[in-house]
Amino acid sequence: MPGPLSAQLIAAYETHADRMFRHCYLRLLSRDAAKQILEDTFVRAWSYLKSETGPNTNIVVRARDGAKLAAAKAAVEDMLARVKAGLRRSA
Repeated sequence: MPGPLSAQLIAAYETHADRMFRHCYLRLLSRDAAKQILEDTFVRAWSYLKSETGPNTNIVVRARDGAKLAAAKAAVEDMLARVKAGLRRSA
């Protein structure tokens, strides 16, 4: 059974992966590049969420994990914005 962080990341993947993949594919016109960007994004989000996170379940840790999830989401959005900006400059 996945832990709370894994469940949150799985939910985020299920919610956003298709749209993120389509966006990357339409910008890059490469299925492989779009898959790689999507994979890198979620691997980085997972690494960020897992850093400094142990099996503790107290309220402080849960609040910190919620903040990390929000920060990971912001990082994903920032990465997509940078990809868009880079593609605009190269077009």
